[in-house]
Amino acid sequence: MNISTNQVVTQEEWKQLLPPNRLYYSLQTVEFLAHGAKASQKQLTRTGSGDATEDKKSQAINKSQWCIKFISKGELSHMMDIFMNGSLQCLKYCLNVFVFKWNQECLGYLLWLISQFSVDEPTQDGKGSTSPCNKRAMNKKRNSFVISTISQSILGKLDVQAVVQILVQILYDAAMPVDSNQLYCGTWGRREVVQYAMSFLVSLAFSCDQVLNYLCNADNFHSWLKRLTLEAPEAHVRKQSCLGLHRLCLGTTKQEKKGTPFLAPVLEQLLSFLSDTELFKPKKYEMDFTREEKEIYGAGCHDYFLFIPMCLDELDSQQPNINMNVLLKQVTDDILNKPYYETHKGYEEDGLIGLLNVAAALYRHNPAFVLSEENFRFLDALFDFLFLVPSPKFPHFPKCKSQKTRQAAYDLVAEMCSGNMRNYSKAVDTFRKQNSRESHVSYPWDYWPQEDGRAKCGYVGLTNLGATCYMATAIQQLFMIPRLRQSILQFQADDSGPHAAMMMELQRMFAYLQDSERRAYNPKSFCKTYTMDRWSTQHRRTKRYARIFH
Repeated sequence: MNISTNQVVTQEEWKQLLPPNRLYYSLQTVEFLAHGAKASQKQLTRTGSGDATEDKKSQAINKSQWCIKFISKGELSHMMDIFMNGSLQCLKYCLNVFVFKWNQECLGYLLWLISQFSVDEPTQDGKGSTSPCNKRAMNKKRNSFVISTISQSILGKLDVQAVVQILVQILYDAAMPVDSNQLYCGTWGRREVVQYAMSFLVSLAFSCDQVLNYLCNADNFHSWLKRLTLEAPEAHVRKQSCLGLHRLCLGTTKQEKKGTPFLAPVLEQLLSFLSDTELFKPKKYEMDFTREEKEIYGAGCHDYFLFIPMCLDELDSQQPNINMNVLLKQVTDDILNKPYYETHKGYEEDGLIGLLNVAAALYRHNPAFVLSEENFRFLDALFDFLFLVPSPKFPHFPKCKSQKTRQAAYDLVAEMCSGNMRNYSKAVDTFRKQNSRESHVSYPWDYWPQEDGRAKCGYVGLTNLGATCYMATAIQQLFMIPRLRQSILQFQADDSGPHAAMMMELQRMFAYLQDSERRAYNPKSFCKTYTMDRWSTQHRRTKRYARIFH
């Protein structure tokens, strides 16, 4: 199709580009002309693997003369027609994987161009380069989100309700992959579709007041938010979703119009998911020594719990739909009843960290709960979560083991003590006792718990008592046989038997090797009870222990 600069392209000619491969290359041409030849030569090449953070797509399109002419000729309307007809949306029963990927790439590309051409002044606020790495980074940047609004001339031509419905469906479909077994390494993936669909939806929401009613009163609003923030199996999709919701609720335009009308209804729905987060167990991260640890595939609540405290900080304490007192009581109960998931050498539990941060945000509103006896008991439990020492009877203590979890717990203690002298006095007394000499009598001066924790490989060793290396090797080999290990642990020893003491010590050793959080178990008690040829195998003897299990 030969198109000159001043030629008006008909809708029928645009329809010739509907095959996704043709449309994709046509959109590339539109972008090239919109940027200009000199600007395009300076852009970075694509990084691939669906990463748009350093991609040339992260550069906003300035309204050049070509862009103005492109819009005036009605070409943006044709692009909107392609978007509205639904031909590029997720096909749940699409059997051709390559066609589906082409559609997905074209949809992401099309959404980005529409969001750039439709707004008055494109900004960088919807791009991946501004996405936060952690809570503090997000807090620093929350006031920097300036939302671009849709041009009034373009807004008047849109069926806003239909556009919102399509964007909601696109986001709902893109959050959940059609085939989780397909490894997708294209330039545009679900992350980009979610990112630019959310960016277009946010710009539309700040341009038209009816979007609040169309979005929050939708039948699937509850399930839509839950899928985007919790159920999406890819971490970067959940991150982009929460970032888009952050801009929707806490963003502002250059005319100082804020998104606070969305804050209460969105937060009310998100808070209803708190009970669902209890089902999330901490995930292990891929062991990759060449790069930073990354979250594995599957649903998660990390970004959800980054977003909730920021919304609570901006929320009016007198909000009628959210009872701060009842909510704080629910959150503290959830923290108290949270299972002991973390290990000394394990990974942070996002659920526990998130609940601690949510509780801290609620305490900043100073609800009536802070004066109750339940608040005082919760403070006592919080100190136990920080300072209880593990023992053979309670090897899972304390509840807060990782650095991030302990930091969140200390932040919560600080919020509980702010303006509350009773909590403050209790905290001072506890910290003073914790740092006294008497509280550390049972430990040597050079004790360091991080050096005594279970190794990263996940196994517990046996302390060498002197020439006991062969015995330790034999026991570890026996322990690694699943059926033998279970048989020994389940064996009911008869106290009257000749080897009862030895079997009990062997069971004790296997139990430690299986459940202990320490780096190694001391087999001294086992050596004292084991006999060979009626001779005790004291660990001070320098005999070869290779014969023990021969």
